[in-house]
Amino acid sequence: MSTSSGIPDYGPLLTHISYGFLIPTTLIYFWRIASRFSLRDSRFGYHWDDFFLTCCWVFAVTGLAFGLISVRYGFGKHMKSIPISDRPHAFTSGSIKLNISSVKVMFAKLVVLSFYCRVFRADNGFYIRTLCLIAVIIAATIGFVVANIMMCTPIARVWDRSVPGTCINNEAYWVSHAVFHILTDVIIFFMPVLPVMRLNMDTRKKIAVIGAFTLGSIVCIADGVRIQYLRISANSGTDTTYGAGPAVILTTIVSLTSIMCLCLVTGLRRSIIVCCRSIRQTSNSRRPSLPLTDVEAAQGTRPRKEAWQHRSQTIIRKTESEESIVMANEKPGRHSTVIVKNVSYSVQSSEA
Repeated sequence: MSTSSGIPDYGPLLTHISYGFLIPTTLIYFWRIASRFSLRDSRFGYHWDDFFLTCCWVFAVTGLAFGLISVRYGFGKHMKSIPISDRPHAFTSGSIKLNISSVKVMFAKLVVLSFYCRVFRADNGFYIRTLCLIAVIIAATIGFVVANIMMCTPIARVWDRSVPGTCINNEAYWVSHAVFHILTDVIIFFMPVLPVMRLNMDTRKKIAVIGAFTLGSIVCIADGVRIQYLRISANSGTDTTYGAGPAVILTTIVSLTSIMCLCLVTGLRRSIIVCCRSIRQTSNSRRPSLPLTDVEAAQGTRPRKEAWQHRSQTIIRKTESEESIVMANEKPGRHSTVIVKNVSYSVQSSEA
């Protein structure tokens, strides 16, 4: 990659990709948030996954801003082509971008995990495993950020290797960073497989639901490709401003693509639950299971029709509803997965 003047430079490509992916990512993000806006006055409105998704988008945009600043000071060019006075600014802004990207990845994982906590909240074992994974991800992110900041001692040695000091193994750092995220992504996106398999529905529909949950697994593939570029970047020696170009570009693509996948996964949640509910009701005639109406009655939701029909004129408006996949006891020692629907109603009554 080079500029019109013939000087090798990844900066223009990084700039174009940043803007090219930022626009659709932002549109999809605001669609996701707007889809929840009508629920703001209900307890079924915004949740932790919406908050983490917002943090994820904010950190992604901030990281892109620092990436463009680093390009302004020469990031993407060969080190010898960058004025000495600009090198600290290029490295500092680039390092800030990488740290922000690490935090952004953490929030992306928290979006999915908090979403799992809400949907499968009645499965205590699943809930505890999810909380443990959240703690591991937060601790690892803090460790990676601190290691990145303290990569060289003194810090000036990062951009000027003539300064006496020591640095950690750059290749080992980035490869371990990528491997950790690949492993956690695989665990996260395949965690709901077992709870969904317990649903009383056809295998074909189970596969469809699991496929919707694992939509973000495409990020795992991109992370696998990114490892090779991270190794090239780590072995670029003192010419890191140019050698890190492909890795930074691919990281930017993965970062913004992951947000789009997260928005689609959480945005499709209602469709997933409705699909599960309709198929389960159909299969009730073939396989006995806990009736959904009994669960609704236990939750204090809409009563049976004959219980609220009177001579007076009664108007019942459905204000909002939310469904979740929970575990229920059918018989001692047996468990099944059912779908609970919580519905809010407003009632107006006038005598005839």
